[in-house]
Amino acid sequence: MDILSPTKACDPWGVYSARPSLHGTDKFAALTPAQHRIVDYIKARGEATAKEVTEHLSLTEEEFRTEFVVLRHMEVLKGLKKGPVVAYTLFDA
Repeated sequence: MDILSPTKACDPWGVYSARPSLHGTDKFAALTPAQHRIVDYIKARGEATAKEVTEHLSLTEEEFRTEFVVLRHMEVLKGLKKGPVVAYTLFDA
């Protein structure tokens, strides 16, 4: 299924779909433990690369990417291109 329909961070329908389910609630309360760890790590640093997050939290790159897509759709995290590297930071930063 992942091959036929890979997850996409820049998916307007994903963002639209995530909003109603979180309407009127604290979006951080809906996070899984793994997502909380990622958000807390990035919040403490201000920004981090995928390599830094995966090494610090002992995640595979695929696990991080999957969690990031959900966090991006929920408008919790975003990616910023800094030269050849993508840095991840809080969406409201």
